[in-house]
Amino acid sequence: MMEKCGRCGERISPLTGMPFDKRFYEESGRYVGRCSRCEATMHMECFLSSKLSDRRAVFMPRFCPMKLRRIAGYPSAYYLCKECERFVENEIFDQAVRTYERCGDYNDLASLYEAFGYLDLATRVRGGMSGPPSGAAGVELSGPIERLGIEARSVSYQCPHCSASIRIDGRTDPDRLRFCGKCGGALDARDLMAFLSASSR
Repeated sequence: MMEKCGRCGERISPLTGMPFDKRFYEESGRYVGRCSRCEATMHMECFLSSKLSDRRAVFMPRFCPMKLRRIAGYPSAYYLCKECERFVENEIFDQAVRTYERCGDYNDLASLYEAFGYLDLATRVRGGMSGPPSGAAGVELSGPIERLGIEARSVSYQCPHCSASIRIDGRTDPDRLRFCGKCGGALDARDLMAFLSASSR
């Protein structure tokens, strides 16, 4: 049975572990690697290019069970297929942010922001904030969001940083309205409340 590479999507030969038009890797003695999270098979070059950066790898095992992989000539590390990489970027990152905010662990929160490239947020957290960046509090927004669900409506809020359209309906998790999903900019809870209140009239 043919498998597909977890990163490039090409077929993997069961004999060589490589696409039919490529040679196998004699120098490594290994033909394929596996995702540290879901065990998906990847071509060796795709596998090696999927290594999770050391800065991110510090945080991920705390929030997602993953296996360290060691390949001949390469140190132990975490390697992710495309699907698991998206999962880590979205679900696990959000989960980590919420956990650190609840615990008041702003030092680790700032390091997490730095590892994922949100340097402005990391600077603000390290600047002595007593709480998270001006995100939307779930308790404040849950009421207007529930009303949208009752009315079976959806609205689009425009990100003040990048002008991206953020769709909000009755199924929207208030915690996801703390940051823009496109640029990562912090969303102001008061602006969101005013927008949702105005849209419900």
